Amino acid sequence: MRHHPFLAVIFLFVLSGPLSVWAQNEIPAQSTRNDPYRPLFHYTPPSGWINDPNGLVYFKGVWHLGIQAGWPRTWGHATSTDLIHWKEQPTMLYPDELGDMWSGSAAVDRFDTTGFFSGKPGLVAAFTAWGPSDIEPKKQRVGLAFSRDDGNTWEKFSGNPVLEDKSLLDFRDPKIFWHEPTHRWIAVVTVGNAMRIYSAPDLKNWRRESTFAENMLEETVAWECPDLFPITTGGSRPVTKWVLLASYVSQKIFSKPPVFGACREVYFIGDFDGKTFHPDPGSEQPLKCAYGDTYATVTWNDVPASDGRRVAIGWMNHWGYAKLVPTESWQGALTLPRILTLKKEKDGGFRLRQNPTKELTALRGKGTELKRIKLKSGTHSLKGLAADTGELIATFDIGAASEVGLKVRQGTGNETLIGYDAISNEIFIDRSRSGIVDFHEHFKDRLTAPLETSHGRLKLQVILDKSSVEVFAEDGAVYLAAVIFPDEEDRNIAAYSKGSGASLNSIQLFPQT
Repeated sequence: MRHHPFLAVIFLFVLSGPLSVWAQNEIPAQSTRNDPYRPLFHYTPPSGWINDPNGLVYFKGVWHLGIQAGWPRTWGHATSTDLIHWKEQPTMLYPDELGDMWSGSAAVDRFDTTGFFSGKPGLVAAFTAWGPSDIEPKKQRVGLAFSRDDGNTWEKFSGNPVLEDKSLLDFRDPKIFWHEPTHRWIAVVTVGNAMRIYSAPDLKNWRRESTFAENMLEETVAWECPDLFPITTGGSRPVTKWVLLASYVSQKIFSKPPVFGACREVYFIGDFDGKTFHPDPGSEQPLKCAYGDTYATVTWNDVPASDGRRVAIGWMNHWGYAKLVPTESWQGALTLPRILTLKKEKDGGFRLRQNPTKELTALRGKGTELKRIKLKSGTHSLKGLAADTGELIATFDIGAASEVGLKVRQGTGNETLIGYDAISNEIFIDRSRSGIVDFHEHFKDRLTAPLETSHGRLKLQVILDKSSVEVFAEDGAVYLAAVIFPDEEDRNIAAYSKGSGASLNSIQLFPQT
């Protein structure tokens, strides 16, 4: 790959920029009662910095979550049995002579192809080692680790690195999985502005198979956090398609609107034969996966067929202001776990749908429902609806209105708008008056996503937590997330309309307990 000086500057900024924050903000964890922004049901670290989720694997009834954490860079580790309540575990991976521990993945070695587990299944992880610290320029190489005690402790393979390209500085974020049709391991690795696919019988002896998305987008500086997985559609004639998911950093990073928001998540739909990903017609160019404050979304490996779900989670932040958010003892949260499905569209192509996991409903308190509210132009208070954490399900008839939506976390002078612009056909979150907004010049920018409604009707599912808003529009056709920092007393909920003829057909509020 031709070295691009601009690429190097931006890439180092993205990798190293937020790391200084850890040293500045590594202070003791405080009680959540004294921490108004600490989420109730989103993963956050006890203290310090986190970003990308890593090492996502399901094993023996436990969801394992690895997390990019701290400085020097390590892999944090948490576990859950319900994807909602997370238990902190000892640090999963520490820096070594190859460097700090950057992004990667984990999987179950069911057939002991590595020889680590005496013929039994065990957990393996592939990580990016970036270093060593005393040599410039630092190199990125892939290492292997394993656990013989169900993920409680981890050991590095003595033969590391297992995969590298000595001609490249950027060689990172391995996503590994077992490909049953070929009986080989697959690794998807990002190499600057391209993605490579490798295969191996044992996670140690890798063979380069193909390259994808090289120089695909003019604005792309670096692909990051790839994932490759199958999804089978429902219905009487199920179809299995492969999804290649990736994040990327743009050359337009931190530019003025409308291009601010240059940390993006995209996906491709196609087929995979064990060597090459073949995009479907119409999916040669990337499709947008998610919008707003979400990055580095990846999925859990080895979810059993009896469950059958493809579960994803991402980092709920933005590199532009991640180090500036006004949390005190911790910095960084993860999104809700989301279920990914495929829906066939009118053009014959498939598109991702994203919805909260069913486990979230276990947090629902007693619900309140209002129906058939006519909306004149202006704001309409919703009596009896107030929450700083909770789930809202609302349906609107848009009528002749140019804009309809909800106002959440309302208080004295504060509110966060979740709206639909019927002229531009966009769903948006407007947090310009959401509380603390002045720590970055672009934090007040409106977050938008294209959305086509059906028959003039809008359906929203909104998840509120102490410092976040997540919107699932039109049964998961669009996922839009935002971090917010309102006052604790900002709890009111209202509907609004610009123009006449709209109505709020129904709205349900389920407080989260």
